[in-house]
Amino acid sequence: MHSTSVNYNNKIDTTRNLSFVADYTFQHSHDTGLADINPVVNTNSEGRYHITGARLSYRTQRKWADLSMGVFGSTMSSTGAYLYNIDAEDYKTNESLIGAYFSLSKRFKGFYLQGGLRMETNSRKLETNTSGMFTDSTEWHFFPNLVMKKNLTKNSSIGLSIGQTIARPSFSDLNPGLYYYDAISYSVGNPQLRPCITTNLKVSYQHSNFHVSVVYNKNKNKIIQLPVWADVSIDNKNIKWIPINFDKSSTIVATAIYHYSLGPIQGDITGSFTKPFVKANYLGNEYSCGKPSWYFSVDGQWALTQV
Repeated sequence: MHSTSVNYNNKIDTTRNLSFVADYTFQHSHDTGLADINPVVNTNSEGRYHITGARLSYRTQRKWADLSMGVFGSTMSSTGAYLYNIDAEDYKTNESLIGAYFSLSKRFKGFYLQGGLRMETNSRKLETNTSGMFTDSTEWHFFPNLVMKKNLTKNSSIGLSIGQTIARPSFSDLNPGLYYYDAISYSVGNPQLRPCITTNLKVSYQHSNFHVSVVYNKNKNKIIQLPVWADVSIDNKNIKWIPINFDKSSTIVATAIYHYSLGPIQGDITGSFTKPFVKANYLGNEYSCGKPSWYFSVDGQWALTQV
């Protein structure tokens, strides 16, 4: 792997700052595999990746608020090949991401408020010698965010945050070509996959060493890989794994953490509760998942020497 980077920072004055960061990476990968089964399976994969990224940001402190803004971009192109015994596939990928963000924050009388907006446009072209150009798309997304925090006393505070994140499908998620798992199953991609947008809502409370939070995550088009029985087998393989979008799903996670100190021993006591809410149509039937789960842990550290 080879990489180079540029980092520029200009403190214009006591209230303004301008920075620029750029980097480039080239990576070459080559992997082989051998499965000692009947029949024997030999695999060989090779790829060359060119990745470039840059970000220009500006920050200024004003009497009415602190302002941050910037633009960013990245590109990734790759070529490679995948070989399964005598079946070969060559691929090419080109993907670019361009975006801009804007954020305002203000502190006053024990209260902190921050709000912003991020815009992204993503373009990707994916092709193989067997499937041709199977993805050629450009998408625009806008992500608002809001953070509020109020100091109740010297040792306690309450907070609220709302934001969105995105998880885009990978090349293997989209590629309709065949990838073999084992003697009875194979996987294919789904070119119709949509990116998953997650909306996060978090309420938190802190008092001294005790912290508790409740997080609600709502997912649209969550990407999950599931098995399907194929009536027509391929090389005697009838189990097909394919990624699909679940239209809607959500999760509630409640977490409590207490940091303790007993002489030389320090550690955390953590407990959490997770409740999913998932409904999806799969193979013509509607399935739901709502089984809750619990987590509890205690950890500690004993310093043998004092610094």
